[in-house]
Amino acid sequence: MKILITVAFAALSLFTSAQVSGDLKNDNRNLLTATDFKLKGKTQGVMYFNIAVDSEGKVSSVVLDRTKSTIKSTPSMIQAKNTILGYQFQKGTHYPKYHQGVVKITFVKEN
Repeated sequence: MKILITVAFAALSLFTSAQVSGDLKNDNRNLLTATDFKLKGKTQGVMYFNIAVDSEGKVSSVVLDRTKSTIKSTPSMIQAKNTILGYQFQKGTHYPKYHQGVVKITFVKEN
């Protein structure tokens, strides 16, 4: 059973690392919030957000990177931004005061 849990956690960490990049990933700061980085929307595509995480692990800033994103919808951007603001990362005073990273959110079309 322990092996199964370890394998599941490792798979989740690998998937998460593909969706979070930058200093957060390079410094192995774990995302504690369970997510698949997918949201339902009116169109399909991706949005990239530059984020900052404080020493408590809370996301303190979320800014859309329009140059990388394929969706330009303001309601989708607000939905994704509110979701990311709810993410909780690993706490630690040994991380930078405002730890930087990039989060990729994939939108799938609603049925």
